[in-house]
Amino acid sequence: MAKNGFKILDSDMHIVEPPDLWQRYIAPAYRDRAPIGMDRYPRDFGVTVNGTAIGAADGNPMRVKAKEADLAAKNPRYLFAIQRKWDPNSQIQAMDAEGIDITVLFPTRGLFVLGLDSAATVGKKGLEPEFAAAIAHAYNDWMYDFCSYDRSRLYGAGMIAPHDIEGSVGEIRRCVKDLGFKAIFLLPGCVN
Repeated sequence: MAKNGFKILDSDMHIVEPPDLWQRYIAPAYRDRAPIGMDRYPRDFGVTVNGTAIGAADGNPMRVKAKEADLAAKNPRYLFAIQRKWDPNSQIQAMDAEGIDITVLFPTRGLFVLGLDSAATVGKKGLEPEFAAAIAHAYNDWMYDFCSYDRSRLYGAGMIAPHDIEGSVGEIRRCVKDLGFKAIFLLPGCVN
């Protein structure tokens, strides 16, 4: 697909994570409170963390209905990916349709999952540093498996939990050295 000898790179392509990502990948100690992806309508990118709905349409019935109508108009364009449940093959198929050779993958649902402040700041609804780090670690393990479909074309961006600075430094190293990721991200918000 290279154009005039140049490869085409998308440095911010988004994936759609499965709703049960964290139930499958989080450390057993946190499995009972693992984040849960919402599935209120097709292409719902919200997530529930510690009982709090975070992300797209935030659970407000009017916003959900508006979001559902907006997405319904776009669904035919994404039907191949929806039918494949947004698997790596559908990601490659979308890249081929767009003429993209290589991509760095960023989250959709994962953008919101660490959107709560620390428990030290907001109490029970917040995230303890160890729990936030476990959420990020699970996401990164999932992303590594997703990229294994074609490591020459799919590169991950690692999720970092600002709730645990020391742990985040170690997770960044793991993402680069062990997982082969090319970028990191964190939600732009205040923690502590």
